[in-house]
Amino acid sequence: ILLLTAPNSYPLPLLSLTTHLALLATKLPAPISRIDEDPLFNDDWDVAEPLYASDAGSRPPFTLLVISVGDNIFFDPAREELAVADAVCAVTVGTFTRPSSQSRAQEGTPALRLLSLRTIDPPARLAAAASTTDGEDDHGVWRPARGGMKRAIVGKMVKMVLEPGGVGEEVMKGLEGFSEE
Repeated sequence: ILLLTAPNSYPLPLLSLTTHLALLATKLPAPISRIDEDPLFNDDWDVAEPLYASDAGSRPPFTLLVISVGDNIFFDPAREELAVADAVCAVTVGTFTRPSSQSRAQEGTPALRLLSLRTIDPPARLAAAASTTDGEDDHGVWRPARGGMKRAIVGKMVKMVLEPGGVGEEVMKGLEGFSEE
């Protein structure tokens, strides 16, 4: 894979969404041998079985790039937003079918589940801290954040991705608009 990107940009969402769509279009050759025989597969691709069956409700996971600047959360940030990010996270989300113990209205419908949350060093951490000369007042001089993320910000990110009608559902609905043909 050859991917050309601008400096200070993260191709993670692009790679994740294209991989998601590729897995949806992947088909496996149908087996024609029995369990006790050596594996033998049908070479007719018209009878191939999809890796992710559309009627099963399962879909491959996808990863979103999420940043925080102060108490603000940004999804799919631009290069300028990444440059001032306090924290950058890769949030991976997958689907599962709700068990029958849920209410009848939600039973059998796919729901989102958090699979992983990973932090990425923002470009601001790579920059040296701004300094003033000769003891001048440093009011208005931007300095990169130090330390980790607040738990409340992490919780807010996860909630915005997983909540019904949230960003995760919007991305999933957008991906459903693509066909494998």
